[in-house]
Amino acid sequence: VMHEIFQKTIEGVDPNEDLDITEIRTMMRNLSGIKSGLFVPQDTFELLIRRQIRRLEAPALQCCELVEAELVSLSEDPDLKELARYPALESAMVDSTRKMISSLTVPLLDYVRMLVKRELAYINVENDEFASSALVLGAFDDEEARRASKAKQKKGIGGFFGGGSGGSSTPRGAAAPGAAERISIGHIPRRLKLDEQEVDEERELAQIAMIRNLTVGYFGIVKKTIADAVPKAIVYMLVNRVTEDMQRELMLQLYTDHTFQTLMQESGA
Repeated sequence: VMHEIFQKTIEGVDPNEDLDITEIRTMMRNLSGIKSGLFVPQDTFELLIRRQIRRLEAPALQCCELVEAELVSLSEDPDLKELARYPALESAMVDSTRKMISSLTVPLLDYVRMLVKRELAYINVENDEFASSALVLGAFDDEEARRASKAKQKKGIGGFFGGGSGGSSTPRGAAAPGAAERISIGHIPRRLKLDEQEVDEERELAQIAMIRNLTVGYFGIVKKTIADAVPKAIVYMLVNRVTEDMQRELMLQLYTDHTFQTLMQESGA
């Protein structure tokens, strides 16, 4: 369960799912508001990576539940010939073991949820593995970024500010035509629509490419962390506890004065 089903499921979570260019562009513009950012919007990256990390919670919890079900299945089939003579004892042992496994699974599920919440609480962009990964170092090597760079060179757009070579034709110090007249912006439209030509689309495409690369790189690190931490938690908090404490729990639950005679009745007696 842990090494085949869970590991393959985590590895199969596609980091590029839901990373649509249009959605990223919309998210960037919504988060930036009226401000025009000069650098890659970190808020957009953190919002996207948190959405991807939340997708890991369901398979992690499902892995815990599958291990619980497997342990219960093993407890229901002890395969002990000696117990066949005492059906009441066998039934009581199975019931007590099932309750023990269930009680240990509750804190395990809470701990696994905490593992995911811990990753959501702080996006550690200073992580050495993340900072030195090829996806981060070569973020602008993405095909979209290369096309954006070529388009920018053709248009002669320079710098983050998007300043072109074509400035105003009005000489310095000269008043613009009609400067003394009152200027009016006219009526306010019911719906403001941003003209695509007014957006520095080349820079935006480069930022989108970088955000996608950063998201894929960081998500890979989180997947590796969850894939390693969840099986360890299952073994420590559930499997080992059942193995080590089952005999003691059965003795406490079953070996009492008022249950001994009833449980030790042989079949057919």
